[in-house]
Amino acid sequence: RQLFNGLVVERIETKFTILCNLIRNMNYKELQEASRELYNLKNKEQRHQTDAWKAYRDAIAQAGTGPALLIIKDWLQSLKIRGERAAAVISTAAYSARTPTDEYMRTFYTLATDDKIENEQYLNDTAILSFAELARRVYVNKDISHNQYPVHAFGKFYNQHNEVVENEYIPYFAKQLKEAIHDADSHKIHVYTRALGNTGHPKILSVFEPYLEGDKQVTQFQRLLMVVCMDRLVYEEPKTARSVLYKIYQNEGEASEIRVAAVYQLMRTDPPASMLQRMAEATHTDSSNQVASAVKSAIQTAAKLRQPAHIELANSARAAAPLLDPQPYGVQYSKQYLTEYVVKEMNHAYKHHIGYLGSEDSIIPQGFLYSLRAHMGGVRRQYMHLAAMVSNVEDLFQVLDDQTEDDESQKYSGAKQQSQWSSEKIAKLLNIDYEEREQLEGFLHFVDVQEFSDFLAGPLRLLFGTRVFLAFIIFGLIIKHLEKIFNVGNHSGKLYVINYSLLSP
Repeated sequence: RQLFNGLVVERIETKFTILCNLIRNMNYKELQEASRELYNLKNKEQRHQTDAWKAYRDAIAQAGTGPALLIIKDWLQSLKIRGERAAAVISTAAYSARTPTDEYMRTFYTLATDDKIENEQYLNDTAILSFAELARRVYVNKDISHNQYPVHAFGKFYNQHNEVVENEYIPYFAKQLKEAIHDADSHKIHVYTRALGNTGHPKILSVFEPYLEGDKQVTQFQRLLMVVCMDRLVYEEPKTARSVLYKIYQNEGEASEIRVAAVYQLMRTDPPASMLQRMAEATHTDSSNQVASAVKSAIQTAAKLRQPAHIELANSARAAAPLLDPQPYGVQYSKQYLTEYVVKEMNHAYKHHIGYLGSEDSIIPQGFLYSLRAHMGGVRRQYMHLAAMVSNVEDLFQVLDDQTEDDESQKYSGAKQQSQWSSEKIAKLLNIDYEEREQLEGFLHFVDVQEFSDFLAGPLRLLFGTRVFLAFIIFGLIIKHLEKIFNVGNHSGKLYVINYSLLSP
């Protein structure tokens, strides 16, 4: 017996499961009638009637059938669900899809790109990211497509429909990304970059290429984000991703944080011994201590892996370790750690890949990357992925100071900025080219694939209020507990999913 919103309910989980199973056997008209009745009861604002609507709404999201998706579409168009709750319903529907037929995927794609959805920024973000992830699971990842969906009843989605991702979905995301860059809309740039990454399809490389090579202009942070968002591609096509990432790493003219991110992704592709040996030798002559430190820590920790699932990478790292530069690098430089945790009784092995991007203007890192992979009785799964980054740590502190100082300090700061002896005006008087700093940008993406059905989670957990302040608090806590994270033995069962863009006001 459980207490739920003041009501004593027996075996609530079992009853909710039964409700989901009933909904899966209902057609569109039956669901539509039930929706109408329960929503009308909900408007009477009596607790048990409101709870009935909530349970039905959540069960519809969990059902994963075509009729249930059409009902969700109706709710969105009639504004029966809005905001964060609507985002949670969409994200759960994407992960719970049971029969992703052509018609189902077409309906979801139409829903995600609908004008009404696009006008609601956070809901649009969730719909786009959820659909991109669903497309990867259905069309791109052969194992998930075969194991999770009824391929024997409907045919192999992976073999038959992979080209729809290449010819329709990715071109749409690429077009939206191009328009966002033209409009200098950083939030949309982040969202559609992440959406392209979620597909895990090799064609995203042709979209990112002109920006990474400098043929088309974007900020350094946005280029960094493109490398970070290759995380799904690394999982789906490791050899293809490895070639591109290695070229980025080798380019010493590239920004150090982008090269460090490339090393982080490169180590997830299980590079061969010959490649790691070349990288180890390069630590003696690399122009960037940040990159050399990241390579050294990654190879040294990879060499300590002992589990059979990681033995190939471990052997390659052991062959490269003697070639590393013996110079020690302090904590202010970028680091990468590969560790493992084993539960022998359950035949489970977990691999943690942790990295942080050292900052050029602060001892506090400007980025943190983490992934958790599991091997459970021979079955591989990615459990969690986290990326938290800011474009400039010093600017982040400045924004925080500006938002928290009192009125008197603000007046003083404003008068100071308007002074005739400001650095900008002095530079103009002396005819010095004044290099304007890029705008402050930040990105926080936190995914736990086990918790998509938790309505406190989803591919997009939304943050409202003073966004800059909240993002700083989250990022600061991550950095503060970095050492604890390195020593973690288990993964949390309750995780929130965030995809968050931070801009200076």
